[in-house]
Amino acid sequence: MQNVLWYSRHIMTIEQRRAVEQELNTDINIVHLSCRDMNAEQIVEFARDNNIFLLLVVLPDSILSRLLTVKDDNMQVWCCESEIDNGIFIFRNWYEVETFSYRTESLCNSGEDRTYDTVSRYNQRKLRLLWISDRLLTYEQLILLRKVYGDNLDITRLSSGCTVDISNEYNMNYDIIATNLPLRIFLNRFKIDLSARILLIAEYERSTGDAVIDENTEYRIKYTGWQRVLEYSMNYRRIG
Repeated sequence: MQNVLWYSRHIMTIEQRRAVEQELNTDINIVHLSCRDMNAEQIVEFARDNNIFLLLVVLPDSILSRLLTVKDDNMQVWCCESEIDNGIFIFRNWYEVETFSYRTESLCNSGEDRTYDTVSRYNQRKLRLLWISDRLLTYEQLILLRKVYGDNLDITRLSSGCTVDISNEYNMNYDIIATNLPLRIFLNRFKIDLSARILLIAEYERSTGDAVIDENTEYRIKYTGWQRVLEYSMNYRRIG
């Protein structure tokens, strides 16, 4: 039996546990930390103290990036690919994150009038924006997008739960990709060439009101702004 650290407010589902045990080819003992206030250094310290080398984590992008920098060389960090369907958590699979770094700026605090900059770069044609989310854009989100990129936006929505290979079709057709997925999840799930287009991540607050989350917990999501991704890099391997 192998000890594994499960850092998440979620209670690990049966499907998640089975996938880990299948990959490790052994039973696991789950050491569950459901707190939300530990930083990356504290998570690593806890794992060292308890002789744990596999860290299964649900973390914000910023803490995950730091964790991969400060962890011991013999530690692995796994994240789960999942989605929220009608407020219900659905597990897809695990993936090991080896490196992850990024740099962003707030869309409304960029220090540059991107309306004219963007429109001129695309020869004043209508900008095409792909919104990857199971939710409609809110009024506040749309107002800020139009303020920055102009009123002449052509917006298409694609479900974030899409499982088909969309890389060829969507690589060529859109100037702006926007999503409410965390960056690491977006990079893991969608193979879109981002070198010639703008990538926006919706900032949001997600709350449940519950101290510990299980598969029946319903989420309440409030969107608070946009982050433009300036640089990003992630190396990972799928589990199973």
